[in-house]
Amino acid sequence: MEQNNVIFTQIVFRPARKLILRRSKNANHYFAYLEEVGRSVAA
Repeated sequence: MEQNNVIFTQIVFRPARKLILRRSKNANHYFAYLEEVGRSVAA
């Protein structure tokens, strides 16, 4: 007999994020951080 796998799904509504935190690996100040992650973050 063939075995069936059951998958449970649920729709969850969450509020929009107000902050997306991106940490730096090497930067010690703001402008070095912009160079590391890309200048589009500052906009």
